[in-house]
Parts: sequence; C-alpha cells; structure tokens
Amino acid sequence: MTTRVISHADVAERPADCAREIRAMGVSRLALFGSVLRGQSRLDNDVDVLVQFAPGAKTYTRCLALGVTAARAVVYPAVQAPRLTRKR
Repeated sequence: MTTRVISHADVAERPADCAREIRAMGVSRLALFGSVLRGQSRLDNDVDVLVQFAPGAKTYTRCLALGVTAARAVVYPAVQAPRLTRKR
C-alpha cells in the first residue's frame, strides 16, 4: 500500500461524495483549518475540521458517526466502515 500526505484538495473534494449522509447527521457547516488547509501537512498530521451542527442536532452518537464518515471519505476511501446504531 502506498502512503501519501493528505492534501487540501483531498479534503475539499471527498466529503462531497457523502454530503447527503453528513447533512442527515444534522451538520450545517464544515470548515477546514490547520496544516492541511495551509498546505503544510505531513504523514503524521491529523486533519482539523470545525463542525457546526443545526440547533438541537448535536449528540455523541452523531459526532462519532461523523468521525467514522470523515475517516472513510478522506483518509480511507476504500474502507467500508460499520454502520453505527443506537442501543435501545
């Protein structure tokens, strides 16, 4: 497997592939910041994203699901992440 640095273009383009899923989680805004935005990312960097949820939409389960969705879309696009379900 070839490893490469995540670029601003990677992060800007790939979430569009899962935009419907992200909006369904109640996300109203995503904003990129940090080293990836500045074009200074390295292999050991994370991707910094500011998330704004619609009023009343933010829950722990949705935050966790968003993290899984973002990782699947940006960092590991070929990996199928498990669906998260709420315990009853």
